[in-house]
Amino acid sequence: MKVLALNASPLMEKGNTALLLSPFLDGLREEGCEVDLVYTCKLRVKPCLGDTGCWTRTPGKCVQDDDVRMLLPKF
Repeated sequence: MKVLALNASPLMEKGNTALLLSPFLDGLREEGCEVDLVYTCKLRVKPCLGDTGCWTRTPGKCVQDDDVRMLLPKF
């Protein structure tokens, strides 16, 4: 099983979110899960342009060149 964990804390691995998330992810790894942890504050994500280009010009692909391109396949 693959697990994608998103940590949105600006403190990343030093915050309370990581304090709770780390043992949980460690347990998943022990059970054989493939865990991918992403810190959202490190991502460069642009807001939607709302021009529906992802529907008409390039179906299924956003025209923005940002980190969502790397993240979408993980979903």
